[in-house]
Amino acid sequence: LWPVQHRHARLKVVPEPLMVAISRTNLTAPEVAELARSLEKSKTCTALTLTGSTVGHHCAPLLGDMMRNNSLKSLHLSRCSLGEEGSVTICEAIEAKLAISVLDFSYNQVGLEGAAALSRALAASELTVLRLRGNPIGDRGCAVLSEGLVANNTLRSLELRSTDIGGVGCGALASSAGSHASLTQLDIGENDVGDDGAGALGAALEANMVLTSLDLRRNGIGAAGGASLGAALEANNALLTLKLDGNQLGSAGCSSVCHALRRNH
Repeated sequence: LWPVQHRHARLKVVPEPLMVAISRTNLTAPEVAELARSLEKSKTCTALTLTGSTVGHHCAPLLGDMMRNNSLKSLHLSRCSLGEEGSVTICEAIEAKLAISVLDFSYNQVGLEGAAALSRALAASELTVLRLRGNPIGDRGCAVLSEGLVANNTLRSLELRSTDIGGVGCGALASSAGSHASLTQLDIGENDVGDDGAGALGAALEANMVLTSLDLRRNGIGAAGGASLGAALEANNALLTLKLDGNQLGSAGCSSVCHALRRNH
Protein backbone atom coordinates (compact mmCIF):
# COMPACT_ATOMS: atom_id res chain seq x y z
CA LEU A 1 0.00 0.00 0.00
CA TRP A 2 1.04 3.59 -0.61
CA PRO A 3 1.97 5.59 2.48
CA VAL A 4 -0.83 7.96 3.48
CA GLN A 5 0.98 11.09 2.33
CA HIS A 6 1.61 9.56 -1.13
CA ARG A 7 -2.01 8.60 -1.59
CA HIS A 8 -3.13 12.12 -0.75
CA ALA A 9 -0.56 13.63 -3.08
CA ARG A 10 -2.05 11.68 -6.00
CA LEU A 11 -5.56 12.97 -5.42
CA LYS A 12 -6.75 15.76 -7.73
CA VAL A 13 -9.42 18.11 -6.41
CA VAL A 14 -11.90 19.10 -9.11
CA PRO A 15 -13.64 22.41 -8.31
CA GLU A 16 -17.42 22.54 -8.49
CA PRO A 17 -18.93 24.61 -11.35
CA LEU A 18 -19.85 28.14 -10.22
CA MET A 19 -23.16 29.69 -11.25
CA VAL A 20 -23.54 33.42 -10.59
CA ALA A 21 -27.12 34.73 -10.58
CA ILE A 22 -27.76 38.42 -9.85
CA SER A 23 -31.32 38.90 -11.07
CA ARG A 24 -33.45 42.02 -10.76
CA THR A 25 -30.99 43.76 -8.48
CA ASN A 26 -30.55 46.71 -10.85
CA LEU A 27 -26.78 46.63 -10.79
CA THR A 28 -25.32 49.88 -12.05
CA ALA A 29 -22.88 49.98 -14.96
CA PRO A 30 -19.81 50.35 -12.67
CA GLU A 31 -20.98 47.38 -10.58
CA VAL A 32 -21.44 45.24 -13.70
CA ALA A 33 -17.96 46.27 -14.86
CA GLU A 34 -16.44 45.29 -11.50
CA LEU A 35 -18.19 41.90 -11.62
CA ALA A 36 -16.98 41.25 -15.18
CA ARG A 37 -13.39 42.01 -14.23
CA SER A 38 -13.68 39.73 -11.17
CA LEU A 39 -14.93 36.81 -13.25
CA GLU A 40 -12.60 37.31 -16.22
CA LYS A 41 -10.06 34.69 -15.15
CA SER A 42 -12.50 32.31 -13.50
CA LYS A 43 -12.17 28.70 -14.64
CA THR A 44 -15.19 27.48 -12.68
CA CYS A 45 -17.94 30.00 -13.56
CA THR A 46 -20.16 28.27 -16.12
CA ALA A 47 -23.37 30.34 -15.85
CA LEU A 48 -24.00 34.06 -15.39
CA THR A 49 -27.42 35.70 -14.96
CA LEU A 50 -27.66 39.50 -14.87
CA THR A 51 -31.39 39.93 -15.56
CA GLY A 52 -32.51 43.51 -15.05
CA SER A 53 -29.03 44.97 -14.55
CA THR A 54 -27.67 47.95 -16.47
CA VAL A 55 -25.17 46.33 -18.79
CA GLY A 56 -25.76 48.58 -21.80
CA HIS A 57 -23.29 48.97 -24.64
CA HIS A 58 -20.69 50.53 -22.30
CA CYS A 59 -20.21 47.35 -20.20
CA ALA A 60 -20.72 44.87 -23.03
CA PRO A 61 -17.02 44.94 -24.06
CA LEU A 62 -16.01 44.00 -20.50
CA LEU A 63 -18.44 41.06 -20.58
CA GLY A 64 -17.03 40.13 -23.97
CA ASP A 65 -13.49 40.06 -22.61
CA MET A 66 -14.66 37.96 -19.68
CA MET A 67 -16.33 35.45 -22.01
CA ARG A 68 -13.16 35.04 -24.06
CA ASN A 69 -11.08 34.20 -21.00
CA ASN A 70 -13.22 31.98 -18.78
CA SER A 71 -15.29 28.80 -18.96
CA LEU A 72 -18.75 30.39 -19.31
CA LYS A 73 -21.40 28.20 -20.97
CA SER A 74 -24.67 29.95 -20.13
CA LEU A 75 -25.33 33.72 -20.32
CA HIS A 76 -28.65 35.32 -19.32
CA LEU A 77 -28.88 39.04 -20.11
CA SER A 78 -32.64 39.63 -20.24
CA ARG A 79 -33.65 43.29 -19.77
CA CYS A 80 -30.05 44.54 -19.61
CA SER A 81 -30.40 47.53 -21.99
CA LEU A 82 -27.91 46.07 -24.46
CA GLY A 83 -29.33 47.70 -27.57
CA GLU A 84 -27.85 47.03 -30.99
CA GLU A 85 -24.27 47.96 -30.10
CA GLY A 86 -24.13 45.89 -26.93
CA SER A 87 -25.71 42.83 -28.53
CA VAL A 88 -23.23 42.97 -31.43
CA THR A 89 -20.31 43.12 -28.98
CA ILE A 90 -21.52 40.07 -27.05
CA CYS A 91 -22.15 38.14 -30.28
CA GLU A 92 -18.64 38.85 -31.50
CA ALA A 93 -17.30 37.38 -28.25
CA ILE A 94 -19.46 34.29 -28.78
CA GLU A 95 -18.01 33.86 -32.27
CA ALA A 96 -14.50 34.00 -30.81
CA LYS A 97 -15.20 31.79 -27.79
CA LEU A 98 -17.63 29.31 -29.41
CA ALA A 99 -18.31 27.62 -26.04
CA ILE A 100 -21.52 29.45 -25.08
CA SER A 101 -24.47 27.06 -25.35
CA VAL A 102 -27.32 29.07 -23.75
CA LEU A 103 -27.96 32.74 -24.56
CA ASP A 104 -30.86 34.91 -23.35
CA PHE A 105 -31.15 38.34 -25.01
CA SER A 106 -34.83 38.92 -24.19
CA TYR A 107 -36.10 42.51 -24.02
CA ASN A 108 -32.91 44.27 -25.10
CA GLN A 109 -34.03 46.36 -28.11
CA VAL A 110 -32.24 44.03 -30.52
CA GLY A 111 -33.14 44.94 -34.10
CA LEU A 112 -31.79 44.22 -37.58
CA GLU A 113 -28.13 44.89 -36.72
CA GLY A 114 -28.28 42.69 -33.63
CA ALA A 115 -30.10 39.98 -35.58
CA ALA A 116 -27.30 39.96 -38.15
CA ALA A 117 -24.72 39.55 -35.38
CA LEU A 118 -26.76 36.76 -33.84
CA SER A 119 -26.97 35.07 -37.23
CA ARG A 120 -23.19 35.05 -37.50
CA ALA A 121 -22.90 33.73 -33.95
CA LEU A 122 -25.40 30.96 -34.72
CA ALA A 123 -23.44 29.89 -37.76
CA ALA A 124 -20.09 29.82 -35.94
CA SER A 125 -20.97 28.63 -32.44
CA GLU A 126 -22.47 25.65 -30.63
CA LEU A 127 -25.54 27.42 -29.25
CA THR A 128 -28.28 25.06 -28.11
CA VAL A 129 -30.76 27.57 -26.61
CA LEU A 130 -31.46 31.10 -27.92
CA ARG A 131 -34.07 33.36 -26.33
CA LEU A 132 -34.92 36.64 -28.08
CA ARG A 133 -38.34 37.43 -26.65
CA GLY A 134 -39.57 41.01 -26.77
CA ASN A 135 -37.07 42.43 -29.28
CA PRO A 136 -38.09 44.43 -32.40
CA ILE A 137 -36.43 42.01 -34.81
CA GLY A 138 -39.11 42.24 -37.48
CA ASP A 139 -39.37 40.39 -40.79
CA ARG A 140 -35.98 41.50 -42.11
CA GLY A 141 -34.20 40.58 -38.89
CA CYS A 142 -35.95 37.21 -38.82
CA ALA A 143 -34.87 36.50 -42.40
CA VAL A 144 -31.25 37.36 -41.56
CA LEU A 145 -31.37 35.24 -38.40
CA SER A 146 -32.74 32.35 -40.43
CA GLU A 147 -29.62 32.38 -42.60
CA GLY A 148 -27.50 31.63 -39.53
CA LEU A 149 -29.91 28.88 -38.54
CA VAL A 150 -29.25 27.11 -41.84
CA ALA A 151 -25.53 26.90 -41.02
CA ASN A 152 -26.14 25.78 -37.44
CA ASN A 153 -26.60 22.14 -36.41
CA THR A 154 -26.73 22.37 -32.60
CA LEU A 155 -29.67 24.65 -31.70
CA ARG A 156 -32.48 22.85 -29.86
CA SER A 157 -34.68 25.70 -28.65
CA LEU A 158 -35.47 29.07 -30.27
CA GLU A 159 -37.75 31.68 -28.68
CA LEU A 160 -38.95 34.56 -30.86
CA ARG A 161 -42.09 35.51 -28.94
CA SER A 162 -43.21 39.13 -29.42
CA THR A 163 -40.54 40.06 -31.96
CA ASP A 164 -42.69 41.83 -34.61
CA ILE A 165 -42.54 38.93 -37.06
CA GLY A 166 -45.08 38.80 -39.87
CA GLY A 167 -45.81 36.34 -42.65
CA VAL A 168 -42.67 37.17 -44.65
CA GLY A 169 -40.30 36.65 -41.74
CA CYS A 170 -42.13 33.51 -40.72
CA GLY A 171 -41.75 32.15 -44.23
CA ALA A 172 -37.98 32.55 -44.07
CA LEU A 173 -37.89 31.00 -40.61
CA ALA A 174 -40.06 28.07 -41.70
CA SER A 175 -37.71 27.31 -44.56
CA SER A 176 -34.63 27.10 -42.31
CA ALA A 177 -36.27 25.60 -39.23
CA GLY A 178 -38.12 23.01 -41.27
CA SER A 179 -34.91 21.36 -42.40
CA HIS A 180 -32.93 21.88 -39.19
CA ALA A 181 -31.38 18.72 -37.78
CA SER A 182 -31.69 19.43 -34.06
CA LEU A 183 -34.33 22.14 -33.41
CA THR A 184 -37.06 20.61 -31.24
CA GLN A 185 -38.73 23.70 -29.71
CA LEU A 186 -39.85 26.81 -31.60
CA ASP A 187 -41.79 29.65 -29.94
CA ILE A 188 -43.05 32.43 -32.21
CA GLY A 189 -46.12 33.33 -30.17
CA GLU A 190 -47.56 36.85 -29.98
CA ASN A 191 -46.46 37.92 -33.45
CA ASP A 192 -48.53 38.44 -36.61
CA VAL A 193 -47.59 35.59 -38.92
CA GLY A 194 -51.19 35.22 -40.14
CA ASP A 195 -52.39 32.62 -42.63
CA ASP A 196 -49.34 33.07 -44.88
CA GLY A 197 -46.95 32.29 -42.05
CA ALA A 198 -49.06 29.36 -40.89
CA GLY A 199 -49.07 28.04 -44.45
CA ALA A 200 -45.28 28.23 -44.66
CA LEU A 201 -44.94 26.48 -41.31
CA GLY A 202 -47.43 23.83 -42.40
CA ALA A 203 -45.43 23.06 -45.53
CA ALA A 204 -42.24 22.81 -43.46
CA LEU A 205 -43.88 20.53 -40.89
CA GLU A 206 -44.92 18.02 -43.52
CA ALA A 207 -41.28 17.11 -44.10
CA ASN A 208 -39.93 17.80 -40.58
CA MET A 209 -39.69 14.93 -38.12
CA VAL A 210 -37.53 16.67 -35.50
CA LEU A 211 -39.61 19.55 -34.11
CA THR A 212 -41.69 18.43 -31.12
CA SER A 213 -43.08 21.74 -29.81
CA LEU A 214 -44.48 24.72 -31.76
CA ASP A 215 -46.03 27.79 -30.09
CA LEU A 216 -48.20 29.93 -32.37
CA ARG A 217 -50.41 31.62 -29.81
CA ARG A 218 -51.96 35.00 -30.70
CA ASN A 219 -50.70 35.24 -34.27
CA GLY A 220 -53.71 36.32 -36.30
CA ILE A 221 -54.15 32.87 -37.85
CA GLY A 222 -57.53 32.26 -39.47
CA ALA A 223 -59.37 29.35 -41.08
CA ALA A 224 -56.96 29.08 -44.02
CA GLY A 225 -53.96 28.89 -41.69
CA GLY A 226 -55.77 26.29 -39.60
CA ALA A 227 -56.35 24.21 -42.72
CA SER A 228 -52.64 24.40 -43.63
CA LEU A 229 -51.59 23.29 -40.16
CA GLY A 230 -54.20 20.55 -40.18
CA ALA A 231 -52.87 19.14 -43.44
CA ALA A 232 -49.36 19.20 -42.00
CA LEU A 233 -50.43 17.32 -38.88
CA GLU A 234 -51.79 14.49 -41.00
CA ALA A 235 -48.30 13.93 -42.42
CA ASN A 236 -46.31 14.72 -39.29
CA ASN A 237 -46.19 12.38 -36.29
CA ALA A 238 -43.23 13.98 -34.49
CA LEU A 239 -44.91 17.15 -33.20
CA LEU A 240 -46.14 16.63 -29.63
CA THR A 241 -47.23 20.16 -28.65
CA LEU A 242 -49.00 22.75 -30.83
CA LYS A 243 -50.31 25.91 -29.13
CA LEU A 244 -52.87 27.93 -31.05
CA ASP A 245 -54.63 29.91 -28.31
CA GLY A 246 -55.79 33.41 -29.19
CA ASN A 247 -56.05 32.91 -32.96
CA GLN A 248 -59.15 33.34 -35.15
CA LEU A 249 -59.40 29.82 -36.55
CA GLY A 250 -63.16 29.79 -36.50
CA SER A 251 -65.19 26.59 -36.79
CA ALA A 252 -63.64 25.67 -40.16
CA GLY A 253 -60.07 26.07 -38.95
CA CYS A 254 -60.73 24.21 -35.71
CA SER A 255 -62.41 21.43 -37.66
CA SER A 256 -59.34 21.07 -39.92
CA VAL A 257 -56.98 20.76 -36.95
CA CYS A 258 -59.29 18.38 -35.04
CA HIS A 259 -59.79 16.18 -38.09
CA ALA A 260 -56.03 15.95 -38.52
CA LEU A 261 -55.52 15.09 -34.86
CA ARG A 262 -57.94 12.18 -35.15
CA ARG A 263 -55.88 10.77 -38.02
CA ASN A 264 -52.48 11.61 -36.52
CA HIS A 265 -50.86 8.74 -34.62
